Amino acid sequence: MPESAQVYTTKELAKGIAPEVVRTKSEIFVEDVLKEPRLKDVEEYLIRVAGRSLFTVPLIAAEQLQGVLQILSLHQHRFSEDDKRLVRILASELAEGLYRKKLSDALAEANKTLAEKNAELEQFVYSVSHDLKAPLISIQGFASQVQELYYDKLQYEARFALERIRYNAKVMEDMIMELLDLSRVGRETVKMDVIYLYEMTSSIIENYRGHIEAQRAKINISPDLPAVHFPRRRLEQVMTNLIGNAIRYTARVKDPCISVYAIDHLEMHEIVVKDNGIGIAQKDFEKVFRLFERGESDQPGSGVGLAIVKKIVEQYGGKIWIQSELGKGAEFHFTIKKREYT
Repeated sequence: MPESAQVYTTKELAKGIAPEVVRTKSEIFVEDVLKEPRLKDVEEYLIRVAGRSLFTVPLIAAEQLQGVLQILSLHQHRFSEDDKRLVRILASELAEGLYRKKLSDALAEANKTLAEKNAELEQFVYSVSHDLKAPLISIQGFASQVQELYYDKLQYEARFALERIRYNAKVMEDMIMELLDLSRVGRETVKMDVIYLYEMTSSIIENYRGHIEAQRAKINISPDLPAVHFPRRRLEQVMTNLIGNAIRYTARVKDPCISVYAIDHLEMHEIVVKDNGIGIAQKDFEKVFRLFERGESDQPGSGVGLAIVKKIVEQYGGKIWIQSELGKGAEFHFTIKKREYT
């Protein structure tokens, strides 16, 4: 490129050739700017900067115009074919850079908006859940008082209704506590623990021993489950929810079987909870992780558990996903980053 070529960032040149390049998305080379009719309006500027040759190139990336590059030479007829080829390469690199910057800015803005919406949602969930606790406590208190004072005097229908009130109040209490817990994930300060996953999984299975024996379910826990670095209570929530789901969704299956194992990767552990239950339709894979939503089943649940699981896993740098077909069981996979244990 000519040594005397200069790059100007100015609104002056934008008045002449640039609008045509924007419109046509084609490059324009002017050998002598002082003889170019389209540059008459900026002739005074060109004389002031001593410009003679002008090469204007569109900046195109992803089939979209990102801008215009104009290079002004101080000498007439000084852009050789090699010079032009170099300018085109420069224009291509600039266009790609501008496009990536635009995408990066859009992604950053979207992430910022999402973070703000999530924060608003967390605050809303916390406020609503907290506000529901007081009237619920009153309902539970009055129901307990009625049972204590008048249960023997009530007819069967009234006793049944009272039991349903107490049962559903307990269900609501559990749901409120889960919502409050969900709002705390990511805002809490927790310490990381070294957890031997085989021991934790075995302990959780023991808590479900009654259900497992009633279903005559077969449980396979891999002895190769790794030691992981994670907040103990949060990982226990994840495993309890996934194992509990597997037990519920194999309740009506002949010869139910639940397996827990790990797949080793270079930078992460992949943990799998697998069952041979009723399965999940592919269209419901994302739905089951959303608050208050479940797949197409009549199994009981608050619709909060898997939302908490997803938030916990992602909060600590992991991912969670499902592999399943209706009628062919389900596999819940999630990852935990590897750490050095000292």
